[in-house]
Amino acid sequence: MYCSYTEEQIYTYALSRDVPIVTADVQRSETTDIERQLRFLSSVELRANTARGRPLRDELRERLDALVAAQCALCGDHVVDSIDRPFIADQDWPQVLRDWE
Repeated sequence: MYCSYTEEQIYTYALSRDVPIVTADVQRSETTDIERQLRFLSSVELRANTARGRPLRDELRERLDALVAAQCALCGDHVVDSIDRPFIADQDWPQVLRDWE
């Protein structure tokens, strides 16, 4: 089976599903910027070495990995901050109770 998407497109798509939920605005903005670069820069540009002597693609992926790893989707700050929020909103309880009858 042939896939027309590049490795970068698949990689950034997979990350983009969970990252917006768990990241702060600054991290979300940087993540979006990195995803945009991975999506729109040509293969030649992504293979070009940076000042650190590594391909730009590797540098961008490393930074994206660091941003994603900064907050765990299951136990990060956003989960701790929302620990006192109910799973079911008060206004939804009557419907939930009816659904369970």
